[in-house]
Amino acid sequence: MADGARTQPEYRRVLNDLLRKVSSGELPVGEKIPSTDGLCAEYGVSKPVVRRAVAELQGRHILEGHPGKGVYVRARPADLEDEQASLAELAAGLESVQRQLVAMQEADNEAVAAMRRELGNLRRHVSRLEAKLIELYGRQGQPYQREAATFYDGDDGVEGSQSRPLGA
Repeated sequence: MADGARTQPEYRRVLNDLLRKVSSGELPVGEKIPSTDGLCAEYGVSKPVVRRAVAELQGRHILEGHPGKGVYVRARPADLEDEQASLAELAAGLESVQRQLVAMQEADNEAVAAMRRELGNLRRHVSRLEAKLIELYGRQGQPYQREAATFYDGDDGVEGSQSRPLGA
């Protein structure tokens, strides 16, 4: 036994050896590991030591327990690292898409606000033009026919807009 193996806690020695066996394929994915009693005999340790090592490997998602059936190898550590890298990449991609969506929504909101400002400006110009028309008709002694001069300001996204006679 190496000096490093003697100085580490017993559960850590069992854990590291099980991890080595899973990594090397000696205990392949899907295979049932030896029972608690079998591991106690193999490593010469107590049941609490074996249970702690197995529990830690279950916490790392390398082993998975099936009550009444045993504990099985779930994944190799390298495979879990690949999964984590893929998950991190997906999470980063999702975050990027979310940022782009927010930016697009902000741009849409700005565009709508700009269109509403422009529509308000156009309405003011039309009102001024209508006032001048009324004045010109009045100077010529003719009645201003509102029904003849209509414009459409419906379906522009502005509340209360509708088709109406100019100046009405």
